[in-house]
Amino acid sequence: MIIVVFLTLVTQIGGVVWCINLAISSLYNKSNKKLFSIASFILLYLLFTFAIIPPMANQFGRTPLPANKHGVLAPHTYLTVLSNRHYVTPALKSELEDIANQYAKLNPSLKTIYLDANFPFIDGFPLLPHLSHNDGKKVDLSFIYSKMEN
Repeated sequence: MIIVVFLTLVTQIGGVVWCINLAISSLYNKSNKKLFSIASFILLYLLFTFAIIPPMANQFGRTPLPANKHGVLAPHTYLTVLSNRHYVTPALKSELEDIANQYAKLNPSLKTIYLDANFPFIDGFPLLPHLSHNDGKKVDLSFIYSKMEN
């Protein structure tokens, strides 16, 4: 139960995926059941994160921010994407992409880096430690630094 609560608080979908995985792995009777259980959880979680959750999030008015670190709008770390903390409303995504493109025009090497945004489902679900990130309308952005020469 502790694992389910923890995974749900950190990723919103991890607890559900864990329960599905428990049901699947209970059907497996081999001696290396623990290894199979871990591997199947990872594969199932990745399947949900990259194939199932994004289209479902649209039904809740959320869309994922770009997951590619090579674009003008990029996550600070892939952990943000893997933990499903990169969902926003379509309007916010459009605004962020416009801002990122404007900054990139000023300096082609400049990227707009996001840190945490929101989970894919359910308004009001807290994104710890950012309790205000619960409606798809908030995102943390990294500061843009300029190296000053003496």
